[in-house]
Amino acid sequence: MKSDLSIPKLTVKREIDSISGEMDVHYYWESKLSPKVELIGKPVDKLSGYTLIKKDLDNSLNWIRVAEKLSNNAYDTNEVVKEHSQVYQVAKDREISDHIKAYFVASLTFYGKCFTNANGRHAQVARDWLDLEHQQLHDYFMKYRHNFAAHSGDEHIELAKTFVLLHPNKKILLPYLPTARLQPDVVLTSSKGEKGLAELIEYVSIIVVERYNKLSDKIINEFILTHDMEFWHTAIDNGKPVIVKFSHSS
Repeated sequence: MKSDLSIPKLTVKREIDSISGEMDVHYYWESKLSPKVELIGKPVDKLSGYTLIKKDLDNSLNWIRVAEKLSNNAYDTNEVVKEHSQVYQVAKDREISDHIKAYFVASLTFYGKCFTNANGRHAQVARDWLDLEHQQLHDYFMKYRHNFAAHSGDEHIELAKTFVLLHPNKKILLPYLPTARLQPDVVLTSSKGEKGLAELIEYVSIIVVERYNKLSDKIINEFILTHDMEFWHTAIDNGKPVIVKFSHSS
């Protein structure tokens, strides 16, 4: 899956209508405007959806990397017990921890979004695309997504406990109801070689790119190249999108 900007000799100019918000894009090959034909249809909708999923995964990976970097300053890494895959610690700096939580939740939310039904993108990642090891890791982080980032569920990942306090002399009650709120800021593995959210995102990204490339090759070989240049010149003259359909034998 190549970015438009990564193709040699190709440059892209995007325009947006400041009133309507409609966007248009123009492609230039060696600085000369290249005529374009829009493709529509279920195969193309799915292909486009894969690109949106990949963008979400890229953002998700960037955000969890920022959270990991910030966590190095927010927690005492010297206290990490190496034989434990998950270590819980109280943050030293609440402000930094709030930033960590924002990046972690954003990363987890966008990752989970890739696996949910989205009518606007016509594509989603399926859990059974993953091998067994990564399915287990996926389930682990989706638990946090369902019970913390998106909802508050029965797993009690976030808690709030309210207390009644007695004076230290135990003779009178203090007229306050303090509540302790407990939420994770970020879920990271602590030992080298163990997989965490970042590694899971990278793995899923590879799968999405593979599926994109396979579908892209099919569209090119079984539709685009089966039509001659006259067909495409006519499509440009008509100014209407071309519907991509495969023959029954393909």
